[in-house]
Amino acid sequence: MAADIEDGRMAAADDLLAIESIFDQIGEMFERIEAFRRQLEARVRNTIEYAERVGQGLVGRAGDLVRRLDALLRDGRHHKATIEWSIASFNP
Repeated sequence: MAADIEDGRMAAADDLLAIESIFDQIGEMFERIEAFRRQLEARVRNTIEYAERVGQGLVGRAGDLVRRLDALLRDGRHHKATIEWSIASFNP
């Protein structure tokens, strides 16, 4: 597909270099994705650890409430169990 063998070799070499460059870019993108994944996992882990430490806050109370409701439903008591609640405003 070239005028002569040398032009064909040059065109093939150019194509191979372009392919190599694309694979290098793909490798860099995977490295960035992996770094982002590690950062995200660390943030989620820290958020969960913080929520567990604040066990008496909203997370702890909500967990206790869910466990109590599950026990009532599991025991067959109060199959239509509901609770009354409201959301308090939060002004930091």
